[in-house]
Amino acid sequence: MLQFRITKILFRFAAACLVLTLTSMATGVPAAEVKNLYSTEIPVHGQEDVERMDAIRRGIETVIIKVSGRRDAIENTKVLSALVNPIRLVQQFRYFPLPQEWQQMVDEQGQYYSQLLRISYDSQAVNRILREARLPVWGRARPSTLIWLAVEEWNQRTILGTDALPQLREILVRQASNRGIPVLFPLFDLEDQARLSFADIWGDFQDTILPASQRYQAGSVLVGRMYRQSMDEWQVRWTHYQDTEVFRWTSEGTQQEQALIAGLNIAADQFAERFAHIDEVEDDNRLAVLVHDVGTLNAYARVKSYLESLDLAQDVLVEEVSANRVKFTVNLRGTVEAFKQAIKFGDTLAPDMLIETSRVGNSDIGNAALTDETAATYRPVMSYRLLP
Repeated sequence: MLQFRITKILFRFAAACLVLTLTSMATGVPAAEVKNLYSTEIPVHGQEDVERMDAIRRGIETVIIKVSGRRDAIENTKVLSALVNPIRLVQQFRYFPLPQEWQQMVDEQGQYYSQLLRISYDSQAVNRILREARLPVWGRARPSTLIWLAVEEWNQRTILGTDALPQLREILVRQASNRGIPVLFPLFDLEDQARLSFADIWGDFQDTILPASQRYQAGSVLVGRMYRQSMDEWQVRWTHYQDTEVFRWTSEGTQQEQALIAGLNIAADQFAERFAHIDEVEDDNRLAVLVHDVGTLNAYARVKSYLESLDLAQDVLVEEVSANRVKFTVNLRGTVEAFKQAIKFGDTLAPDMLIETSRVGNSDIGNAALTDETAATYRPVMSYRLLP
């Protein structure tokens, strides 16, 4: 019966596609998908078993922090007990030649590395460990951050751009990857140069920095001003603009790398505090999702695959198919608000409108008034349109 129903739905959908002209609207979304959320890269000296096991231990700690968003996650007692034998969490590993940007890295003894070990971990096992420890499982769709960095050293002033300060850029990229934060960097081309100067960044002039940042469509803007505090200390003054909120702090280190990593960690902590939440399953965790502008079988497959990829979605069922829309029922692992947030940071669906209630098993009815007797037969409906 179920197979017959699915076949019937797909047949009706295919028939509708024959007579539909698809129109769609593009919307800029200030977010990005973290591609390698459950993998990491560790520089190594060789392929000996002892060094590989040490890299696997360090790698899973990085992944735990990246997925949960919390640096203290690896101190959780349940996480520690689950990581006693980290090799069981490894899906695959592979050695690569050391990339050029890694070739100047040295270990604590000052020895250069020779290879790169890429390790992928079992996402379901990692998520299970975090949920059992009552820690967040932060999905792949996360806000992107534009970084403006101005550096002053011995009266020389430089703004990080496409060609300027490549070593500092690599440090920021590497640490952002370790924390699962998508980052962007300004081109600092003629257009950027016409909009703001070193003095604007150094003075943290918000009225100049934020308009100049709009072209990059980032979810937040992080501004850093780095200078040598003394012969043995670098300092960075940071400002983080998130929507209407502004955060300021200072990071320090004996080397530029230490100061930048410390500052970027605080920005990542702020994101996690706001967006990485512990799954709270509600009594009725079913959500109806209407998706408009679905005019081809490929579009249908794209939407269904996207919904199934969301960490909050346990099951995605097809309920109704018409000429230009599909209605799904999604069994949530978390709350409706968390689901809305995950969609917001993706690049597949854009909100169309919110239909607050829908009769279970029947067509949606919009904002109908509910009585006490009938309230239990309704569930939330979210309406979206498919982006190109």
